[in-house]
Amino acid sequence: MAFFSRRRIQSMINDLFPETNDSKRADIVQRLNNKRVDQCIPAEIELSILWMLKDLDDFEVEPHWWPGGKKPDVYVGELIPRRSSVIEITSVSDVSTSGEDVMDRCATAIMKIADKYKRGSGNFLDFFFGESRVYNGSYTVREICAPSSYSPSRDVDEQIREWITSNNSDKAPLILRDQGLVVRVKKIPYKSPRYSNIRASRPPRIYSETNNPIYSTLSKKLEQIVHAPAGVCRFIFLAEVGSKVLMSLHHENSREGEIYFTAEDIIWRFLSDKRGKIEGVAVILPINGYEFAGRPYVLNKFWKIVLFCEDECMEKKLLRNLNWLIKKLPAPRLSGHNARSLTRQHAMTHNSKLPYLSSFICSNKIEGKRSYKVSSRLLMDFLCKRISENEFRDRGLNDQAQIFLENLRSKGCTISSINLSKSGLDEDDDLIEFNFEEDPAASKFK
Repeated sequence: MAFFSRRRIQSMINDLFPETNDSKRADIVQRLNNKRVDQCIPAEIELSILWMLKDLDDFEVEPHWWPGGKKPDVYVGELIPRRSSVIEITSVSDVSTSGEDVMDRCATAIMKIADKYKRGSGNFLDFFFGESRVYNGSYTVREICAPSSYSPSRDVDEQIREWITSNNSDKAPLILRDQGLVVRVKKIPYKSPRYSNIRASRPPRIYSETNNPIYSTLSKKLEQIVHAPAGVCRFIFLAEVGSKVLMSLHHENSREGEIYFTAEDIIWRFLSDKRGKIEGVAVILPINGYEFAGRPYVLNKFWKIVLFCEDECMEKKLLRNLNWLIKKLPAPRLSGHNARSLTRQHAMTHNSKLPYLSSFICSNKIEGKRSYKVSSRLLMDFLCKRISENEFRDRGLNDQAQIFLENLRSKGCTISSINLSKSGLDEDDDLIEFNFEEDPAASKFK
């Protein structure tokens, strides 16, 4: 899957739902197996947070005693000393704030026209959208020139036909301006996956504190916990699954003279508007990437909690406990953005070609040990003809390994034993170890 190995996810499912709450297990499993990115990634996040909390006192998924309406995700005791809590778990991405949805709609319309005049050509197009600046009465707003209800005109149809069928399409890009649309269309030499072929100069921006996906998501989830019994704390856990707006909580934010609202602005506004109805919002960020720490850049992989509470005393106690709990989770294998991108490309399904463990050779002259280790999934996929011989050689039996094996064979060695080296829950692959020893069957008599 995206943030954890499939083995780890199945282990979490087994730990959480051994005997009870079959309906919740069925719901999570169904969403995990769903190919849609807005189903499987949020389900993975929800499962992992429930698993993280499972050892707390009075832990109960979707409490059966909840007084009517849709039940909250989880009820726990002692998340805060001497207080019980109900928690709703949700996630958010940048689909609308980045303009990705409208850009994709416009790009798809243009690709269909290209395919009409040159079959399959639409998959080899790259789109860069322009932007405009509009004064909204208070400040200037940057808008991507991709109308939400765009329908290509006849003039655009003709421009695309002339460009795609000419010899110039490989050299010069096509600039389209039509009904508010401004886009540069460029032909590329490779097939680009959907959503990877659209770009704009404007980063994700939010120009309203209340009319945005973060505020709307928090408001929707609040409805499920607002009627908690007296004395029970109410929290929303908000996970980042491809949102640069939320990721700005991890990095220093520089507005560079531009007026817009950050995730911090929006969450504090939400807590202010809903004062007395919720105690806090915890933002969960999967940190996975190179960050500058002196010299050189360092690859960081960890989960980060950013907590928003108006009660400072409660915030300190809760943050301390959450930072302790989050360490139970294995480090995220991907960032939110990469998780979303690869899931869209169906690269994280059970039957996809998952990343194979690296193959390597081992030769210890002192101990006389000579072995070759290769990915078990790689070998299985080769035997099943899911990958070609060339792919198998590139990823497993490379030139170095082949020279090593040929050298052993020339010295009269054969395979003496084969072992399976298990990699544990946090890898979806194992290593097969081939051990070699000298054998009279393959060498001269001494």
